[in-house]
Amino acid sequence: MRHSGYYALLQYSPRPERQEFLNFGVLLVVPALQFADVAIAKGSARMERVFEGIPKARFEDEKRGFGHRVKLEFLRRRSLEAVDELSRKLANDFRMAELRPVAVVDPRQELENLFDMLVGDEEPRRKSKRISTRIRDAFVAKRIDQYLEKPPVVNIPEAGIQIQAPFGYQNGAYNLIDGVRISGNPSEDMKETGRRAIEGGLLWKHFEKSGSRKRLVVVGDFSKHEENFYDAVSDLLEENHVRLYRLDRLEPLLEDIKDNAALHS
Repeated sequence: MRHSGYYALLQYSPRPERQEFLNFGVLLVVPALQFADVAIAKGSARMERVFEGIPKARFEDEKRGFGHRVKLEFLRRRSLEAVDELSRKLANDFRMAELRPVAVVDPRQELENLFDMLVGDEEPRRKSKRISTRIRDAFVAKRIDQYLEKPPVVNIPEAGIQIQAPFGYQNGAYNLIDGVRISGNPSEDMKETGRRAIEGGLLWKHFEKSGSRKRLVVVGDFSKHEENFYDAVSDLLEENHVRLYRLDRLEPLLEDIKDNAALHS
């Protein structure tokens, strides 16, 4: 059986005078069923992108409080007029848009449908771990960290650069292990790996004749690229005496570290 329902968008703007509001929730009331409830978006990443500098913690608390108050006002007074009256009183950063009619069979399902269609959910973004942290985690998980050193900063005076890596080990040359940032954008990733090729080439050349060779070893997450992209980058780096390993295929590097630990301890 269908019932007459009414829904309204719950909106926010730190600059209401400009009439620039974003939807963060939806209210649905079905008077015949004495139903009133709100659905509120999780997270505030969308708001932060549009309205830079909003106080995130306060915004999260206030948006939930606003939705809860609108819902309780209808349940307390059991009238649409009460909701309209409240919306006029609360017209500031948070507001309730105009009530609109909707035919309702299942109020819970209808509220979910309206929310998905008009608002959509957005969980707080989770920052991905830095590549150096992911490499360290892999070393720890395989108990390889015990064979590694924290190398000092290496100066290349003729190029005016310093090379600093979080891990080091000896296998004939001293290997400086570092992560390479791979975004998934081929153009950006070629620039980044090209930079590491230059650094590695300068490092090798500087120590090549000193009897204490040093090599740059880089690890990257190439899961967003085709295999031929990885192969091309690997060839480029190898030409400059830089070794490249995939984060998801670290076994060759792990074995080399472990095998050479006894020889060069």
